[in-house]
Amino acid sequence: MTKLDVLSGIETLEVATHYELNGKKLYGQMPATIEDLAKCEIKTVKLPGWKEDISKCTKIGQLPRNAQDYISFVEKDLGIPITWIGTGPEREAMF
Repeated sequence: MTKLDVLSGIETLEVATHYELNGKKLYGQMPATIEDLAKCEIKTVKLPGWKEDISKCTKIGQLPRNAQDYISFVEKDLGIPITWIGTGPEREAMF
């Protein structure tokens, strides 16, 4: 997960989780046509953000609790572990 640092300072994160077309959830896919996309509803979840500067964090336990919760939410929603986290623009800002 790169660019986690750019989310610092956002009070509430609104995360898109899926599309619904005609009331039916589209599982991991985009609508087949541009016309269907125009009819879609984007479903989101609101998560609390964080204000702390995370650029000096070098392990997950140093991140603010809300940042850790955001990462956990994304892992659960996607069904895959996040193994690298970027906390700044430099290459070295990955752990």
